[in-house]
Amino acid sequence: RRSPDQDGPPARRPVVVVNAGVGGYNTVQEHGLFRRLSPLIQPDLILLTYVTNDVEAFTKPVDPRAGVSLEGKSPPEVLKALLGRLWVYRLVSHVAWYGGEPSGSTATAEDARRTRGWRDSMDSLRELAEAARAGGTPLVVVFFRRSHEAHSALLDDVAAAVAPGPVIDTAAWHAGRDVADLTISRVDAHPNARGHALLAEGIAAYLLTSGLVAEGGFR
Repeated sequence: RRSPDQDGPPARRPVVVVNAGVGGYNTVQEHGLFRRLSPLIQPDLILLTYVTNDVEAFTKPVDPRAGVSLEGKSPPEVLKALLGRLWVYRLVSHVAWYGGEPSGSTATAEDARRTRGWRDSMDSLRELAEAARAGGTPLVVVFFRRSHEAHSALLDDVAAAVAPGPVIDTAAWHAGRDVADLTISRVDAHPNARGHALLAEGIAAYLLTSGLVAEGGFR
């Protein structure tokens, strides 16, 4: 950044990216992480990728051992835990989870908006946006979706929560692309290397064209 008493154009410097992403975090947890890290990092730019399961409510810390331990379990729970150790069972469960109808797909947008997870996510987004504005730090939210028809209500609420900050819709980047070429497999829709490259190129192009980042470093 340019200091207040600096004359002329700001000096350029290389971009340093701090990857603060944590697998499984929702918006509430991301906001909490930002509060802890921001005073230490003092970022020039905050970049948040928002995915649709960020509205899942955080209830309690995850205990990885709880799912495999047999202690204190009822006979049906013991059977499920033992089956979970079988590769074939895990494969079938994975296919059913990722290949079936998405959870909650029959719920209306208004039903979803009344859930705790949705409300907590929007509150955290608003608090994050307010903290960024108070610190004079640009916040850019990248809303991940592959179709203009998907998750429109959630996109509207995310945009309202961070307004007047920008929310970038990735649907346009995926238009005309073969989804199968950008995902891990037919039963796992997470982006593969090509899918991540598409996102990275789109984000970089936005940051450059918006003037938030100059060729070679921050302005």
